[in-house]
Amino acid sequence: MSFVREVVELVSENKNMDIRKNVQKLTGEIKKFQDNVRSFVTNKYVDFLPDLNQYEYYYGDCENLFAETDDLLKTVEEEVKMKAASEELQRCHENFQEIAQGLRVTHKILKIDQLFRDIESAKSHDEHLTVMNLICELRGLIQDPTDNIFKHLSCYENIKIRYYLENESMLHNLKLKFESLVQMKEKTFQNTKCVTVKISKNEDELHEIVTALVSAKYNSRKMCEFLMENVFKPLITKPVSLDVDKEKDPQFVTLQLSYNLSDAVSELGLEPPKVVRQCLRQLDLLKNVWQTILPDVVYNKTMGNLLNEFCNELIRRVLLVEDLPSAVANGLAEVCGTIIDRAPGIFQDPLEINVAVKSWVKLKQLAMMLSGSLAEITEHWSGGKGPLTLNYKPEEIKHLIRALFQNTNRRAIALNSIVSAGEPCS
Repeated sequence: MSFVREVVELVSENKNMDIRKNVQKLTGEIKKFQDNVRSFVTNKYVDFLPDLNQYEYYYGDCENLFAETDDLLKTVEEEVKMKAASEELQRCHENFQEIAQGLRVTHKILKIDQLFRDIESAKSHDEHLTVMNLICELRGLIQDPTDNIFKHLSCYENIKIRYYLENESMLHNLKLKFESLVQMKEKTFQNTKCVTVKISKNEDELHEIVTALVSAKYNSRKMCEFLMENVFKPLITKPVSLDVDKEKDPQFVTLQLSYNLSDAVSELGLEPPKVVRQCLRQLDLLKNVWQTILPDVVYNKTMGNLLNEFCNELIRRVLLVEDLPSAVANGLAEVCGTIIDRAPGIFQDPLEINVAVKSWVKLKQLAMMLSGSLAEITEHWSGGKGPLTLNYKPEEIKHLIRALFQNTNRRAIALNSIVSAGEPCS
């Protein structure tokens, strides 16, 4: 063996020995630290003993140990990859990897404990969006599918239960806060109903609450159903007394409307252009308030749902009419045209209406049929293969044809052609 080779091996062995000593020293520190943390976690999350405020001390030490362990582990791995690494160093590497994995789990538990503390602090300052973000981070740590060690620890189930309690508490508090900022009330008397919608003028707070609710996947269907049933449907079907007040209450914009419960409009016989303009005006008022506080995605979805219900109600009522003389049909076509012209302006991008309002194409098709000829309608049906088939059933088209056109041979032929795709004409 050459002198140079002996020197290289000696240097390598000395280096390996130094690494093993460092690993042994750090391993001892980690084990001692793990024992202390184990008692802390057991007391807090298993036996539910009082918190002795040892957390900051443990978490600070864990951060330092975690960084030191990571650096030393990289050094060991580099040496193991070299040919000069001894079997003893390889065993040292394997043992140290297990120690490091245990420290990672400890670090995760202390991080979770820190998040619980941060949540309590944010809740005490009414920082709703911060609470929601912290709970999302907590969820990621607890539900990590790659960590099988943590899930088998005795503290895991209780940590998971506390997370669920915090999450439910957050959703409940957000819902209560939202209902205090957007207040919707109805009061029914013998023959009339009064509806009040109050929206907070505190745009920053409302934006924070709505953003948190959206991130938490809050279901806004209840609010949309209230507005449709108590505001927009009455505007379509009844004479309504309407008042919007932005000045009287310093904290809220107030919308009030009242209507006679027994004074329902038969079919569409009461000035359809007037009620449609009223509905569009209310949507414009909502736009002025909500567009400044709601995230774009939420605003588009909420307004899209309201406008979709509005269009569906109008279409439904037109399809119920038994007889539509030319003058009435043309008037209704103009009503549809008013909606088609003005409604896209409710969205920041007018083209968004094609996505947000599912019944938008159906409304445009209705406008075409109300002002179109018998030949145009049958052409757009095209034996069950035309564009009308995407939104209308054969029975609906037949009903509309009977309402729009007199009973002639041409109408009979047209009715005969309105069949589903592949179905023979009778």
